[in-house]
Amino acid sequence: MSTIEQTITQIVRSSVNEAIRPLIVKIDALEKQLLAQGNPSNQPYIQQKELAMQLGCSVSKLKLFRKSHPDAPKPNPMGLYDLAQWRAYLKDTPL
Repeated sequence: MSTIEQTITQIVRSSVNEAIRPLIVKIDALEKQLLAQGNPSNQPYIQQKELAMQLGCSVSKLKLFRKSHPDAPKPNPMGLYDLAQWRAYLKDTPL
């Protein structure tokens, strides 16, 4: 193979790698998300993330709020939260 062919081959390979890299990253993230959803031990984190989204804040803000408000609703023994309890609590105390 001539140097021109080698150069063209290298350019094409690098272009293809650059083009598919974001797709690979997205696929990896989706696989991790699917595994987390299928693993019951990750359910409390997933539910906490959904609760934060429904309340219009981030998980970290929700955690900080819970630490600074000891009377905030606590998770049940399985680590899950009740959205109705949170909504009732937040009527009196803004997030």
